Amino acid sequence: MQIHEINTPQQENGYDCGVYCVLVAYYIVDSIISSFSNPKHLSPEMIVEEASNSMKLSLTPKAVTEFRQQCICDIDILSREYLLSKQTNK
Repeated sequence: MQIHEINTPQQENGYDCGVYCVLVAYYIVDSIISSFSNPKHLSPEMIVEEASNSMKLSLTPKAVTEFRQQCICDIDILSREYLLSKQTNK
């Protein structure tokens, strides 16, 4: 297994490190999945380059903030549904 190092966008605050990690992983996995549907065989280097290019264009502080806010909303909804189901099952 070969490790490919790439530069990724960096957080500009002290609290979004986890969100950045999740989104970087998303872009890498998305590039790998996209490579399977590509009729041409993409080398690992090409997949990494595609992920890196996608991140440079899309992984902005604004996008990270929106993703974090959406995660908070989703967690809130799931928590409420869980608590409601616990009350219903009593």
